[in-house]
Amino acid sequence: MWQWPKLRKWIEEEAGEASKLRFCREAARKGLRLTGPTLEEAQALRSRIAVSPEWAKRYLEKPGEIQETLAGIAESERAQRNQIQRLWYFLMAAVLVALVMGWLAWRAVSSQRVADEQLARNYWELSRSAQARSDDQQSLHFAAEAIHLFPQLQGSVLWDVRSIWPQSAVVSLVAHQGSVQGARFNRDESRILTWSKDGTARVWDAHTGQALGPALQHQSAVLGAQYSRDESRILTWSGDMFGKKVTRVCGMRAPGKRWS
Repeated sequence: MWQWPKLRKWIEEEAGEASKLRFCREAARKGLRLTGPTLEEAQALRSRIAVSPEWAKRYLEKPGEIQETLAGIAESERAQRNQIQRLWYFLMAAVLVALVMGWLAWRAVSSQRVADEQLARNYWELSRSAQARSDDQQSLHFAAEAIHLFPQLQGSVLWDVRSIWPQSAVVSLVAHQGSVQGARFNRDESRILTWSKDGTARVWDAHTGQALGPALQHQSAVLGAQYSRDESRILTWSGDMFGKKVTRVCGMRAPGKRWS
């Protein structure tokens, strides 16, 4: 019979099924829980037992062994369902926590925005009060603080201070796109040199606030700027080129004239 390949295959398959059945019996006896592919094979054996209980009796001869094996498979199924259910609960809780954290973060940002707007409006009122007292310098200071905190108020605030400083000049003073890193006057205080995190250095007319010439461009934040002794040139330095410090020297004509 073993020389017949097809019959030999059937014998090997039967031996494998019998081995799986005995394994399930031992797992049920010891209280072990089946999972994954092993549980799937046990479920297939249960279906075969239901169709042909006489087949199972060949390998489970003692009374009650078949029922004990089936009960063990059912208990493994319940344990797996409970595990999946706990996993779903955990995932739902994680999603809920993420939603709550996101909502709290959004509320904090919204609250901060409301606080900034309120503080900016307070600065705006202080600017108006200073202007009423003819304290123009203090009024412009408070106006700048209001615009810095809440840029959406820029148009209204600038309209309020138009009578004490030309609006175009005030706009020029806040024309940097990033925070100003430093500023200095030239010798006769007719010009102001500023440099900023927006990668530019600029020269302004100290009396009108108008920009003089184009901005001096860098690829990253300008770290500093300095007039030459005769104020014909300006030296700037920055963290360009992947953090490597770079300096530039730019020519400049006499006060009141265009850049060279």
